Amino acid sequence: MILGLAALNTGAAPVRYAGSTAELTVARVSDRTVEVRLAPLDPNGQPVSAPASTVLVSFPREVVWRGRELSAPTEVTVAGLRIHLEPSPLTLEVRRADGRVVQRLVWNVADGSLSFRTDAPILGLGEGGPQFDRRGRRYPMKDGWGADNRPVLGSRIAVPFLIGTDGWALFLHQPQGPEGEFDLRDGKGSFRPGENQRRWPMDIYLMACDQPGDALAEYVRLTGRPPLPPKWVLGYMQSHRTLAGPDEVWQVARTFREKKLPCDALIYLGTGYCPAGWNTGHGSLEFNPRTFDRPAENLQRLHDLHFKVVLHVNHAPKDLFGASLNEGSDSPTHIGNYWARHRPAVRLGVDGWW
Repeated sequence: MILGLAALNTGAAPVRYAGSTAELTVARVSDRTVEVRLAPLDPNGQPVSAPASTVLVSFPREVVWRGRELSAPTEVTVAGLRIHLEPSPLTLEVRRADGRVVQRLVWNVADGSLSFRTDAPILGLGEGGPQFDRRGRRYPMKDGWGADNRPVLGSRIAVPFLIGTDGWALFLHQPQGPEGEFDLRDGKGSFRPGENQRRWPMDIYLMACDQPGDALAEYVRLTGRPPLPPKWVLGYMQSHRTLAGPDEVWQVARTFREKKLPCDALIYLGTGYCPAGWNTGHGSLEFNPRTFDRPAENLQRLHDLHFKVVLHVNHAPKDLFGASLNEGSDSPTHIGNYWARHRPAVRLGVDGWW
């Protein structure tokens, strides 16, 4: 069902995104989640299609409003939610049936930035950085070591998913990977898409949450259920730094068992992060003879003591790509070929990688 066609009459204001004419689509995903897509138009006047997503799973959606022009305030209903659209500036406000505001989204026509309310503490945005309330800081959607106060707060793994503790959640799906920046300073929130992101549709999933768990339940609806990890990864894992030699590998493991200390896995860092690790250097998958002189025998002795073994390695290609290990590709940076290099170590008995 497509509503709001009255907005296409004479004198209507064209919908625009980042300086370009665009098409706005509002769809029902569930009784709690609304999908909002703002897609720039190509030279032929058609909405730009986003690249295939490696994040979202397939789920049904029902379009309740679609248009390229908006002449006056328009309202549609999705389940128990009232969605109010305004033309200038382009605004989408979601209210509950009793009139309480869930969230109000306002777009900047020139740069495509999005503003939203931040009246209560905000959770989410991935790993690292200030905890418990994300307000008061900027959050570039970049992973890595460049996080604010990293020695205390840790590295960042950016996720464009926010949870407002006053009953809403917001997920910005970015098909080309996280990009742009959230700014939660000065008592308000905004998201500024990156230059590359502005070429593609902005997909927003706005959720109305009655209970804290509603946000994660709706996120799983969009992205699918995470795989259940093996039981051993839920236990204690001992991460060991530098090794004096092969005997230390065995002595540490034996001490755990002799003292009846619970431990399910032993982790060994790579050489470079410590003076003498399991491998010969950053990015190497070759065992260091100074620490693992007989890899197959070393790993078997650890397995005989009922340990799993996890090896640390870094220097994955920065342009690593691909959604499946089974895809065929001759590129050395395809994810299938990258992991193929690890198979000899797995055959020797390595149980996991860090």
